[in-house]
Amino acid sequence: MISSDTDAILQVFWRRTLLVIIGFGTGFLVSLFPWPTSQSRTIAKALSDVLHAEADHYALLLTSWNHLEDDVRLIPAVEGVALHLAEVLAQLHSPIENLSFEFSSSAFDKKTCTKIKSSLEQINRNLTIVHILGASLPKELRDRFAKATGLLHHRTTADIMVTFSVIEQAMKTGDALPSRMPTPLVVRSLEHGRNADVVTLTKNMLRDRQFRIYAVMVGSYMGVLSLLDELVLVLKEELGEAYVVPQEVEV
Repeated sequence: MISSDTDAILQVFWRRTLLVIIGFGTGFLVSLFPWPTSQSRTIAKALSDVLHAEADHYALLLTSWNHLEDDVRLIPAVEGVALHLAEVLAQLHSPIENLSFEFSSSAFDKKTCTKIKSSLEQINRNLTIVHILGASLPKELRDRFAKATGLLHHRTTADIMVTFSVIEQAMKTGDALPSRMPTPLVVRSLEHGRNADVVTLTKNMLRDRQFRIYAVMVGSYMGVLSLLDELVLVLKEELGEAYVVPQEVEV
């Protein structure tokens, strides 16, 4: 009887030992062959790289704003970068469509990546319009634009660059965005324009071709801010919010 019990215990022991050995062996083999990178993560990383390039373009626009007419040599370079980014985004169309067939828990599915790609295409186009048309504007209208939109205001610039950086990082890592962001950027820009000391519009100004160019630039610039606001909402919906600050702490 004792021998029978001993044999049963030994059998259980060896079975469990064998399972442990198989588990370790499987783990070792898996470690030798890295898990393939998710296609959705690869696409999200590519989209974040495009946004980084657009943030660089925005920074270049700020630094060259006061002497755009003298820096016309930059325009071909701006056009070249814009075309390159448009090509990169166009090449992502098929991979994004194929996300429908990927089994992944990533928040960057076909729907989300399509929204982000569309926003980046429009940001690229609008930034290019502002930069190229700005070089043809007389200085007084360019100064008016900067005052009316808060383009060169330190706080406004910081808010926009922070928004660029946070969105880029979220797309790269998949981390949730802070609950408090310096958005909506459009509202902040409009508030700045209300307090700006600019000449009141007249009928003659509206008939002037240069002023019509100015109006197109304002619309394009507001489009950039609006699209950044939209990206924040899209990513918060998919990734959630972090560092939630209770409303009760507001003064």
